[in-house]
Amino acid sequence: MKLLAKINQREALRQGIDATQSTSEITLDPAALTADQRAWIADRLDADGYTLRAGVILVRGTSEELIALADQAIAARAAEQATWREIADAAVRAAISSRATETIGLCGDGREGHPADGLITVRVPRIPSTPSHESHASPELVAELDRVREELRAARAAAIEEALPRLRVAAAQREREEEEALREIDALYDRLEPELRERWEAGFADEDELRKAMRSLARADAGYAGYTGWERSESISSLSDDEFRRLREIEAAAPGGATVEPMRVYDGGGYRAARDDDDPDEIDNDGEVAIPRENVRRVVTIDWTVGWEPDQYLPQGKRPRGLKVRAVLPLS
Repeated sequence: MKLLAKINQREALRQGIDATQSTSEITLDPAALTADQRAWIADRLDADGYTLRAGVILVRGTSEELIALADQAIAARAAEQATWREIADAAVRAAISSRATETIGLCGDGREGHPADGLITVRVPRIPSTPSHESHASPELVAELDRVREELRAARAAAIEEALPRLRVAAAQREREEEEALREIDALYDRLEPELRERWEAGFADEDELRKAMRSLARADAGYAGYTGWERSESISSLSDDEFRRLREIEAAAPGGATVEPMRVYDGGGYRAARDDDDPDEIDNDGEVAIPRENVRRVVTIDWTVGWEPDQYLPQGKRPRGLKVRAVLPLS
């Protein structure tokens, strides 16, 4: 068969080769080529099946030169594949030899999840993830990794099965706690002013109004008064001896499960865009002026939940399942 190849006349000139034409017709015997050589050349033919693409440029314009070019590319590809296989084989061997474990959480229905989300935690074998470039690895190593994965899956399932009795006990305990928490918030709801409850259940009260009234009752039950809010806050990392003793007293008296945190709170602060009447010395490089802090005070925030998990959205007329409550006390 005959193929048309472009000739690199500039390179021919450098090598002292008399290339009289910019193209050369090459005669090839496909039967004399290897399968790799035929595939490489065929992949570089234009749609006409005659012209070699621009990327294949010869100097002498002979079939021997074209075959040598194919052999160089095939050898380079083989070397690259060998490198990838070496890298992939090392990754697969590491996965096979790995015997790591992990802690998972088991939910009430037996589903696996994050340890923090489960009713109980279980230590189980970790299934090796797919190594990078696994598709380049030796088939026998990939088969061994698949066998190891199946073995670890079975061991993981056995560890979970062994933990199921403990999960059932925890689920029963969680159910009792939920029932008790719901009775607590139902009792709080029942203590609301009848008029507010009636308006809420009839669809004529705002959710914020309902929650505000319930939070006031919860704070009063815990012995806390209401508080004035603020615009900005920041954590406190240093306390005086008196403040530290005060913090410990508040922690001891806080409702169960409450988060207690000392904070500095204030109004104002931050920055605003400069105006024409601002003192130039108070304008920073960004063209802004600092807003003075006002009503700065050091407080302790106490946050807890009444009932079960607070509702993200409470449908009109429905009783809440949970309520986040905050109280604030002076730090000194």
